[in-house]
Amino acid sequence: MNPGARRALSASVAFLRRRWGRLLAGSLLLVLTAGAVTLWWLHRPFPRIRELHARYRQATRGMTLREVQALMGGPGERNRFPLMPYWDEQRIGEDVAEQTESTLSYTVPTFYLPVTFHFSFDKDGKLIAKHRLD
Repeated sequence: MNPGARRALSASVAFLRRRWGRLLAGSLLLVLTAGAVTLWWLHRPFPRIRELHARYRQATRGMTLREVQALMGGPGERNRFPLMPYWDEQRIGEDVAEQTESTLSYTVPTFYLPVTFHFSFDKDGKLIAKHRLD
């Protein structure tokens, strides 16, 4: 092979290496960026869930609707239908469901199922049941 052809071939190979190297580096950067964004998106709701759960744990029987709203940091979503008669994870009597006049819910959407904190109040506006649903 003559020296001119060898230099041309060497330049072509160097060009292809640079081109493939740039393509590989760009692809790797794209994959890493997509992975970081995905991890951020998946973990994004968890600080809010931890915050609400800590507040939820402080709720005690007999608190008023306004006290629960102040504790949870906002008005929440008000409902009129009775929910599961639970206090944390322990089932309580069916009579509690019958006493329920209104409920208050705080929902945090996640990538799969939402996490919801439910509070049930009697006719006097006193907390009689609470449950975390996830």
